[in-house]
Amino acid sequence: MQRAPPGPPGRSSQQRGPSRRAARGAACPEMEEASGAVKQLLPDVNLSSGDLSQSPKLTKLLLLVTERMDPSGLSLTVKRDLAKTKRELQKQKQEWLRVEALQRVLDETLADYHAKRWGAGVSSEDQQFFQTLEQCLVLGRCCRRLDTRETDGEDSRPSLLGLQREHLQEMLPGARELQAMRQRLVPEVEKRLKERCFSVLCYYHPEYEDNSEVLKMAKSGAMADMLEADKQRLETERERSRENQITITNQTITYLTLLYRTFELLRELIEKHRLHSQPELDAELEQYLNMKSKAMFAKLGLMKLELRHQLFNKETVEAHNCIRALLLEQLEKWQQSADSLRGTLIQYQMLGPEFEQLASEYGRLRELLDNKKWALEEFSKSQR
Repeated sequence: MQRAPPGPPGRSSQQRGPSRRAARGAACPEMEEASGAVKQLLPDVNLSSGDLSQSPKLTKLLLLVTERMDPSGLSLTVKRDLAKTKRELQKQKQEWLRVEALQRVLDETLADYHAKRWGAGVSSEDQQFFQTLEQCLVLGRCCRRLDTRETDGEDSRPSLLGLQREHLQEMLPGARELQAMRQRLVPEVEKRLKERCFSVLCYYHPEYEDNSEVLKMAKSGAMADMLEADKQRLETERERSRENQITITNQTITYLTLLYRTFELLRELIEKHRLHSQPELDAELEQYLNMKSKAMFAKLGLMKLELRHQLFNKETVEAHNCIRALLLEQLEKWQQSADSLRGTLIQYQMLGPEFEQLASEYGRLRELLDNKKWALEEFSKSQR
């Protein structure tokens, strides 16, 4: 990015400002393009486009770095060596798996032979074949053990049981037995490998169980491609599932953020509008209830008058008024009598306790006199 040439010495910084802004505006597309290239080549770098645009030197440095490294962060040399090492490791792994599979097939063949020998029995030809095979396998293991000790740098140490490779080779069966064993071994191994391939194929695709042997062989030859395709599809589904999980997580975070903002807005609306206008609403409600209560009282008064008008006619009212007048007159008389008795009682109370004793004596004498009169009357009735 080139800078604009400086102006004359007497020119102020304000006059030089437009030229600098013009140069910065011309360089912006380049910086945006460079920041986009950095984000594309280094997706794991946690820098935004604004940060890259504000740091042009850092952007240039990252662009130079991307020329010598891949998006994962490995240098191209290390990546090339790593790819080469992976290919060699894969090749050695395939060789080891091939030998291991053949070894297991041979062990399985010998195990079946020993099971049959103690069961239904085997022919002399089969017995010769399996004995020769077992002897070769044992000697082969022993030779590998000796070879391993030699490669481990143990030449200075004494060999195992004083044995050498030549000693073991002397114990091999004759050439005739070896030739017969080799001629029969290949079909036997092919047969057992074919059975294993068919077992794996039918386990992987049970619908191939009833197919012919030729079709099963064709399917077995394509099984590696099918497994690779299924593996790729599984990886694609996993990646898609991971992306969907990230999308769901982002959507959940966005939803929760929006929900929180909605709650905040609702709380703000309640505080600013509902609570501030609540006194006015309460005053209007109070006024409404007062008017409603007055209307109810007026309605009750009208219903009372209507009920009175329905129950009491003019004659009934006049009779009730007469009865009321008589009751009031009697009440007035009783009140006057009560007043006079109350005055007499007050006078009696003013005379003191001697008058009370005299009054009680007078009452006793009156009672005695009444008893005498009653007895005289009864006596007079009996004389008649």
